[in-house]
Amino acid sequence: MGAFVVMSLLVLFVSPAVEGQSAMSASVATNTLKAALPNPNRAIDIIFALDRSGSVGSSNYNKIIDFVKAVLSHFSVSPTTTRVAVVSFGSTAKVDFDLLRWTSNNNNKCELLRTYIPRIKYTGGATNTIGALYHALALLKKSGVRRYSTKVVFTITEPILCD
Repeated sequence: MGAFVVMSLLVLFVSPAVEGQSAMSASVATNTLKAALPNPNRAIDIIFALDRSGSVGSSNYNKIIDFVKAVLSHFSVSPTTTRVAVVSFGSTAKVDFDLLRWTSNNNNKCELLRTYIPRIKYTGGATNTIGALYHALALLKKSGVRRYSTKVVFTITEPILCD
């Protein structure tokens, strides 16, 4: 398996909850991600793990989807460059779509933004992050996933506040 990068983002860019926190823009997140990649212009398989739990709320979830779109705008999405999957989690975790093994010319950014991203829906519920990470790992282990690509799991969730 190629290199593996895990990025975990709190939803600080959506809803700062503690004084002094600032928003993280998609371009900052993308630059951080690209800096962590061993070969940023080569084959990358990105899995977004998105928190759709009740504490995020539907309006903030829509901002998470907008953030994913903005991050993807910085990558070339195609069968030979960046491939994408999305898992989401509330009380349960599920695979929303998996294009990691898709070699068709329909695996491109326009199709992703027009067809697949709009299917991702907010559900509420508890926060089953571990379930989403299990799904992400299972996707990366499926046959047909490129062995030579850099694997990225990009987890976007809410901040945990301690009193």
